[in-house]
Amino acid sequence: MIYLRSIALKEAGGEGYPFSTPLLRSFTHLNFSAPVTVFCGDNGCGKTTLIELIAAKARAERIGPPRGALTEGQARIRRAVDAFRAARAGTPSRCFLFTAEGFSKYVDYVVAEKRYARGELEALSGLYGSDYARDLASQPYQGTLAALDALYAAPLEEQSHGQGFLDFFRSRLLPGGLYLMDEPEAALSYINQLALIYLILDAVKAGSQFLIATHSPILAACPQAALLEMEERTLTPKAYDELSNVQFLKYFLGAHAHIFEED
Repeated sequence: MIYLRSIALKEAGGEGYPFSTPLLRSFTHLNFSAPVTVFCGDNGCGKTTLIELIAAKARAERIGPPRGALTEGQARIRRAVDAFRAARAGTPSRCFLFTAEGFSKYVDYVVAEKRYARGELEALSGLYGSDYARDLASQPYQGTLAALDALYAAPLEEQSHGQGFLDFFRSRLLPGGLYLMDEPEAALSYINQLALIYLILDAVKAGSQFLIATHSPILAACPQAALLEMEERTLTPKAYDELSNVQFLKYFLGAHAHIFEED
């Protein structure tokens, strides 16, 4: 299913960020024709800005603490979305933006919520003479702990960063969603990046759409994904073997023994 069909600039871009990024300087429109679209390109080309802008236009939930403060760059993107229009087909069951930084803050939030709930339960233990009254008062905090523990296979704070990434995706990639990801490979080994592809493919079969900004040649190999690479201020459709990061990785693996040799 393709929920977001296109995004286009409907009026002249403004000054400063985000319009100053290489990609948005020449941006006019972008169509989405596949359930998985992968954005590739070097640091600073505007991949993250584009993902953030699309997420803001789609009113995506930002994975992180509820009501978390936006950075200045994110706030500027929010103010810029009125210059764009989006064509949609249907309404996804859920829509979120996942970033490595946001996920780290989300784990901190979960830990803090659990700590607060346990502290309140301990404080309640000596306040009521009646077991019934104490049980009633403790229900909200017991509910918080139960809800957070039920989301994941193991507490996120007890898992490695990469394990937490995968556990999050296993739990939260529900059918019929629109999911935006900025460098989701950040904490994942190569094998776990492959595992993420299988989770994405399962979600696609269940009617989901993905927009992914990545440096990973593994994620870019997602079957039937539309691959777009930032090239001379333009997003250019590419075949997998034409991607710069794929070509460089092949070169490096073949020449690594000689790259660091002194003349």
